[in-house]
Amino acid sequence: SWHELPGSRLSWSEGALRELHMARAGVSSGIDNVRHWRIHRLILNPETSTFLERWDLVTMTCLLLVAVVTPVQLSLMSEGSNAVFGLNCLVDLVFAFDLCLQFFVAFPKRTDYGHIWVSNHKRISRHYVRTWF
Repeated sequence: SWHELPGSRLSWSEGALRELHMARAGVSSGIDNVRHWRIHRLILNPETSTFLERWDLVTMTCLLLVAVVTPVQLSLMSEGSNAVFGLNCLVDLVFAFDLCLQFFVAFPKRTDYGHIWVSNHKRISRHYVRTWF
């Protein structure tokens, strides 16, 4: 089962809570990320962020728009359509912002006792670059 830590936007499984208590007591369990249990204010928690929920709707809308407009544009429209060009530029900006935003979204790391949210910016950046590029 999952628990909310008081004063935090972070969810923890009971096993991860045991790990946290072990780390505070000085007992090592081989998990080096337990000390990063608070999410920094610039890091977004995907489970609790309403901004990320809304942002996902924006990016899904842009993906649908690209899936519908691009084939129509390539097959039926002339090259001089400024409105479609402007719309494509706006969609490109949304995707560029989304690429940058992913460097500030916490990700879950599997432990022996469940999952723990990684909120260290350097580790998030390393994980994103290694898994998406």
